[in-house]
Amino acid sequence: MMKSHIEIGKQGENLAAAYLTLRGYRILQRNIRTQAGEIDIIARDGETIVFVEVKANQRVHEAFAPSIRVDHRKIARLQRAAELWLETEREQGVELSGRIDVIEVCEGKVVEHFEDVAS
Repeated sequence: MMKSHIEIGKQGENLAAAYLTLRGYRILQRNIRTQAGEIDIIARDGETIVFVEVKANQRVHEAFAPSIRVDHRKIARLQRAAELWLETEREQGVELSGRIDVIEVCEGKVVEHFEDVAS
């Protein structure tokens, strides 16, 4: 039986969080909603806050890799959502810098980690 896109997405986010944790990132928050949109994972990589968009497919051979679905409009929304989150933290006296990453998950495993996609 095929999984729903919600189940695939949740599994992808869980795999991405585990992947990041194994690489020394500290997961701060998940599934955060801002006025600009949702952020799948917020993690810390050293002194950098990483805003992670997770894209998942059930099969690798689907027509488009999950990461292709992150176009310039999606990146702009992620940047705005990240800025809103950072503004809240700055109001509390914490000065932070951030970047946006995309993690692609296919067939139950992380297949690609694109760092700093907004630069």
